[in-house]
Amino acid sequence: MMNEDKFNLGDFLKSVRNEYKFSTRQLAKVTGFSHSYISSVENNVKKSPSTAFIQKYFMGLTNKNIADANYYIEKVNRLSKGEYTFEKVPTKEYVNSMISAFAQVFSDTHTFVEEGNKENPGTERTFTEPINDINFHLNDTNNNKYFRKIKIDHDEMIYINEMINNYLLQVYYAQLKEVAALFLSGEISKETHKKEEDRINEIINTLDDKENLYSDEIKFYNN
Repeated sequence: MMNEDKFNLGDFLKSVRNEYKFSTRQLAKVTGFSHSYISSVENNVKKSPSTAFIQKYFMGLTNKNIADANYYIEKVNRLSKGEYTFEKVPTKEYVNSMISAFAQVFSDTHTFVEEGNKENPGTERTFTEPINDINFHLNDTNNNKYFRKIKIDHDEMIYINEMINNYLLQVYYAQLKEVAALFLSGEISKETHKKEEDRINEIINTLDDKENLYSDEIKFYNN
């Protein structure tokens, strides 16, 4: 029985592997990691394995049973008392909902629906400018900008613009990892993975294009 007060990741992994009666060579075949690398983690030569390794390790042992794999991942995180915080293998339902949600992010930026009521529903108005794009408003120096009736100056507009852009980059990089993990677990096909990866990378490339983050007017104030 393991001493939970002195958690050793390598010993824990080895004990679970032995329970499933896998050799390191057998596990190497189903994880894609070499048997020597698996041994180095189990023998604590490699003390900080990646989340991808841990996920593949337990998915390989459990024959791609996500619930069982996540049980062991949660146990590692709990027993290590914060030393390890490996992400669980995402479920198909979670990733599908995430994909659907983010697929709606870039909707029509030029159509604005005016407020209406039961008798007179709101009407749509189409603008030349991308009226629904926050980046457009944070680059517009022709009109004053406010947040909850508090005026925002140009320096604050620049800061808010960068903050939103960096936040979205983090969101989409995280989504890339989630989709990759779902593919590795066998929950989505290679074709679906490629399609979603291309879609997400296109968004990331847009966000990474810092040259077009600012209008010429805002660049003037930023210099």
